[in-house]
Amino acid sequence: MRKKIIAGLILLVLFLGISMLVSSRNSGIHEIDTVVNNAGLASQTSTLTYLMSHITRLGDGGDLTIIVIVALVIFMLLAEWRMAACLGFGFLFVNLLTSYLKNFYLIARPNMPLASNIGNWSYPSGHTTGVTIVFLILALGLSRIVKNRPMKVLCVTICGSIIFLVGVSRIYLGVHWFSDVIGGWMLAGGIGYIVCGFF
Repeated sequence: MRKKIIAGLILLVLFLGISMLVSSRNSGIHEIDTVVNNAGLASQTSTLTYLMSHITRLGDGGDLTIIVIVALVIFMLLAEWRMAACLGFGFLFVNLLTSYLKNFYLIARPNMPLASNIGNWSYPSGHTTGVTIVFLILALGLSRIVKNRPMKVLCVTICGSIIFLVGVSRIYLGVHWFSDVIGGWMLAGGIGYIVCGFF
């Protein structure tokens, strides 16, 4: 329990650090954001854009809510009440907090072609925070439930890959800055570890 809470607190401190740089419009962070996002824009192909568009949908509100509901049902059928509580509370809390933080920091989204129909503010990435909290808790839950070691490693690897790929897809599609995604990973990761540590 203590290790999870410490890990979560470290991630939240890092999130606060990057948030200070982002909100102060730090030139170094802006340069990194620009370089990474330009690289994402330059690497766009029709095939890769098709794949990334489908990957990023895992973070859409409706699709992610369905994943959460299915996971909650499975946890409850297995009598994993604490994991179900972690997932439900973590998902709701992170979504509310992300909405608040977007309106607090007021960071504009990248001005890229694929972002033309995207609304609201940019920091932190909502898709990234949502997917991270859900699949981090799923990974922690499955590592407790699944006893077969190769299967356990596979489950955790899949969850980690989804977290990574959804974050990358947000940058590739031009709808978020690099710092939005890094901040989202840190915020949701920190909250996820703390919630699981306390529960």
